[in-house]
Amino acid sequence: MMSGRPFLAGFFGALALAALVASSALVLAAGEITAAYGWTANIVRERTIILDRPQPDRIVIVAGSGGLFGISAAELSRRTGRPVVNASSHAALQWEMLDYYFLSRVVRGDTVIFPLEYQYYLDGSNDTLTNLSAEAVHSLGLGYFWTLPMSEKWRYVSLLRPRFLKMQIASAVGEYRFVAAGGYWKYPSHWNGDLDTRLAQSVAVAPLWGGSGVGPKAYQRLCASFRRLAARGVRVIGTPPNAYVREGSRATTAKLLAEAANLFKDCHGEFVVPESSALFGPSDMIDTPYHLTPTAKMKRTSDLADALCARAIRCK
Repeated sequence: MMSGRPFLAGFFGALALAALVASSALVLAAGEITAAYGWTANIVRERTIILDRPQPDRIVIVAGSGGLFGISAAELSRRTGRPVVNASSHAALQWEMLDYYFLSRVVRGDTVIFPLEYQYYLDGSNDTLTNLSAEAVHSLGLGYFWTLPMSEKWRYVSLLRPRFLKMQIASAVGEYRFVAAGGYWKYPSHWNGDLDTRLAQSVAVAPLWGGSGVGPKAYQRLCASFRRLAARGVRVIGTPPNAYVREGSRATTAKLLAEAANLFKDCHGEFVVPESSALFGPSDMIDTPYHLTPTAKMKRTSDLADALCARAIRCK
């Protein structure tokens, strides 16, 4: 008759082996740019490198892909006379990720412009991990993973799909190399974080609902970040996102933007509204209601530069 002690020893030994295998797979899978969200991961990695090169009087743009596709750092620099970096991400990553990868790298004397997409102001959006965000940042290594509380670590691991892990591990041991097949990979980046979208064409897209107001959890999350930046000597300026908004949603969108302006002012920041409404039409979009055509992007940038120089910053 088998005694309980050998059985328990075997059980816990198997459990320890399973934990070792799982943790080894997690480590091996980290830090390789592969799979569907490789472009997103690469965008983040490139911008962290750019941000680690501080410049005097620097302006930094931080948002989701609306900032990435909607503002020209080169044009904003030309019009303000100050160095500008576009450190926006793709696909509106979780806010804490923007904080970890981008906002932690800005330094005293920087000015951060936030043309935040509407979802960052809403509760239930961009405050939870998703497959996209987990797999994108896992492609950059385990740094963000270690910052998470234990409950979020478990969720993070659960969102790493088997196919993704298989490709990551194969790449880590030299048996697989990801080759971009198309899609967003066709937009190369410049040294200042700008995307080269000069050949992008207008495409019919569905308008979005802007949202009815800033959620209390979103307020706390954003306010904490803005106050930390201000305490470090960083100037914080909000501005409306470029967006193609449904006609019936314009009034509620205006309400949300008014609340967003108050949020920035309450939390040691400012809010600058360009002369144009920054609400664009269907002919201004290339593939989503946040991604501007090259022409609309330049108009958005020039309007923003005029507003900043007139009301907020010293332009050269």
